[in-house]
Amino acid sequence: MKIQNSESHATSQCGRVGRSVNMRQLSSFVVLLFGLNLAAATQAPCIELNDGNKMPIVALGTGRGTASENAPLNEVRQAVYWAIEAGYRHIDTAAIYFDETEVGQGIQDAINNNLVTRDQLFVTTKLWSDKHRQQQVVPALKESLQKLGLDYVDLYLIHFPIAVKEDGSFDDVDYLETWRGMEEARALGLTRSIGVSNFNASQVDRIITNSRVWPAVNQVEVNPTLTQEALVTHCQELGVAVMAFSPFGFVVSRKRPDAPPPRADDPVLVQMANKYKKSVGQIVLRYLIDRGLVPIPKSVNKKRLAENIDLFDFSLTKEEVQLINRFNKNKRSLTHTIVVPISLMNDGHLMPRTAFGTYMLDDRPYMRQAVTWAIEAGYRHIDTAALYTSEDKIGEAIYDLIKQGIVKRSELFITSKLSFKFGTRGQVIPAIRDSLKRLKTDYVDLYLIHIPRNVLNVTNYDYLEIWKGLEDAKRMGLTRSIGVSNFNSTEINKILLNSKTPPAVSQIEINPTFTNLELVAYCQSKGITVSGYAPLGFLVPRSFNVQSIPPTFDDPILVRMAKKYGVAVNQIVLRYLVDRNVMPIVASLDKDHIESNIDIFNFTIRPEDILLINEYNRNFKVYVIDYDGLDKAMTDGYEYIKDYVREHNLKQFEKLFL
Repeated sequence: MKIQNSESHATSQCGRVGRSVNMRQLSSFVVLLFGLNLAAATQAPCIELNDGNKMPIVALGTGRGTASENAPLNEVRQAVYWAIEAGYRHIDTAAIYFDETEVGQGIQDAINNNLVTRDQLFVTTKLWSDKHRQQQVVPALKESLQKLGLDYVDLYLIHFPIAVKEDGSFDDVDYLETWRGMEEARALGLTRSIGVSNFNASQVDRIITNSRVWPAVNQVEVNPTLTQEALVTHCQELGVAVMAFSPFGFVVSRKRPDAPPPRADDPVLVQMANKYKKSVGQIVLRYLIDRGLVPIPKSVNKKRLAENIDLFDFSLTKEEVQLINRFNKNKRSLTHTIVVPISLMNDGHLMPRTAFGTYMLDDRPYMRQAVTWAIEAGYRHIDTAALYTSEDKIGEAIYDLIKQGIVKRSELFITSKLSFKFGTRGQVIPAIRDSLKRLKTDYVDLYLIHIPRNVLNVTNYDYLEIWKGLEDAKRMGLTRSIGVSNFNSTEINKILLNSKTPPAVSQIEINPTFTNLELVAYCQSKGITVSGYAPLGFLVPRSFNVQSIPPTFDDPILVRMAKKYGVAVNQIVLRYLVDRNVMPIVASLDKDHIESNIDIFNFTIRPEDILLINEYNRNFKVYVIDYDGLDKAMTDGYEYIKDYVREHNLKQFEKLFL
């Protein structure tokens, strides 16, 4: 890559910087940037991409977040015009931002008023995840061009490495297929350069290894609290430029009380700002530029727009860059970076393809924090049950996050289960209402019969009658969907033969040592979505089951697979379930593990590797040794929980146990 001056038509997008500088390696790139004299620049200089095209090193970010909440999208049009007027020559948008029309209007306004010509602008847009099939890429870009009012864009990016269908459900399309469509778009002249967004290092490597055209750019979140040093270095060493969205991180208000420093009044940043006679925001943007990144700041404020590009009459020292690097907490300011695909259930409702599990009784005091971390990491499905005694803690966490504006109730999918203390139709509605009260919500998205058998010898127990009670709850809007848990095929078939509503979901144990192949196949043949608890099997320690059964985390086969796909062993096992069309339910109290366990939607496991993992099967369950032992295990568990409720005086659960 090079920083370019404005001597030619190709560099008319770029501010004059006096000379061209090679920046192939990150180390030389940063050193040379420190040495540049950019005092006379009125526009952002450019870098030379690995395909020879030039890209301005500051971009205006657009998207719904550009305009204030609920403000008209005309604010985006105005912001684009003001930005070009201030000297921006790079505008960033995307199909999913739903503002390409307004961005195009702002550009046309600037051209009509002779502020710029088209060839002086660099326009980036992105392909959304529901257009990942090769034959969809070119039509999708043509649609974006029509909205933008342009004949071509300068850069077209794959927005995310995962594919979804138009209804939002997961679509199993390899991003290598998508990349071939991107190459076609480039060959047709619809875009000058192509790249990716939200890709990790192994995904970038996989495209480079398997494609004729390398990505010119990888756009990811980078800021003081998410420095992404390893990923940035990796891309830059390959000659792949890195664009940084959300460049201010938590320096600007995110309405999140857990937001780590720095803030705008941080003494370190304020001292730098005073030294250079700049604002703290300008210090942060210059920090990214001095790392060789292309920041994408957003604003609709005319003064702030001008300030955010007034960055080229100073530079930070290497020591100051390192000082800001120390703020890193590996914490994303945007919680939707990991997008969980969703599946369409047989009743027409959608369900995220992984869930955060909450059956951790002895860790109840930490559940609220764990759920918060899970939602921040991207989980939108929380699985609980009346007997887990966690519904109240989940409700508290969700209530706080909704109040803070981090998530909306409509964005969440909450599953709970009926206690097996209740055995009649009439007991279902009061039971679910108690759960809703603890969860602080008007409805759950999925309500399950926890177990079909009468393990507590409840009078008049009949799961067909209980099922009618679940149908009542569904009709009343207390739950959107209904299903079963721990049912075998005979028990499920009995519901199918005797009920109007088929189960939407069957929740059962599934992991490498208990693959449950026949029951999974049966459910899927009936159109019933399968969710799998205890997905890591005996890879994690089980205090209640001391059996040691392979595989373990250091199993050579799983380790080789992890290396092959560029992920961790836990991610291989969880993705194994996803690629069997099973929704894994994974629990953890460790923040890093929570984030790792959801990061499984940027790769797929090949069929032969799925078969290899199937060979670990021993028909051995984590939670019970065999079917005959299930009743005793459930009874013992119930008594343990009852003692826990009594000991801790959990009055909100008294109806279930005491």
